[in-house]
Amino acid sequence: MIAPMPAAVNPAGPGREGPAGVRGHRTGNVYAWCVEARTIAIDREAHELLAASKRPGESFSDVIERALQAERHTASYLLEHVDDVLLAEDTLTAIEAVMSERRRP
Repeated sequence: MIAPMPAAVNPAGPGREGPAGVRGHRTGNVYAWCVEARTIAIDREAHELLAASKRPGESFSDVIERALQAERHTASYLLEHVDDVLLAEDTLTAIEAVMSERRRP
């Protein structure tokens, strides 16, 4: 007979969330969660940069997601993708009205 593999014990403690805010399936004090993982190869310098960027409680995935999200919300990103943005005519009129008000001394 093959014994079932034990579920992972929640390192955060009973009733707490697992990695990256994932709440596991609770069975008594034992939690099990499925987190898809990928292995990537990075050089030592990249690893040191990631490690230096980590905040308390963050995983390397959290650091990467935070860095890439920040890149998406910059003015340069908006300028590169401005042709993809569609605004309604009344929105453009409202923007022009605000700009006119700001130009007045």
